[in-house]
Amino acid sequence: MPRGMLGLNAPMFKEYLRFIANRRAQQVGLDVLYPGATNAFPWMSELIDLKKEKISLRPE
Repeated sequence: MPRGMLGLNAPMFKEYLRFIANRRAQQVGLDVLYPGATNAFPWMSELIDLKKEKISLRPE
């Protein structure tokens, strides 16, 4: 993605990956790997979280 597309570019994606790495590290009890990393794509997290919510709401 050297030129970017539809609002996505390499620096934003790198920041998002660092944010996700921090989240995963904290989930397993580790310190953050990239202090200060922010979620460059908040809409992506919303989509992922909605999928998790839908799965957990299915009747058994």
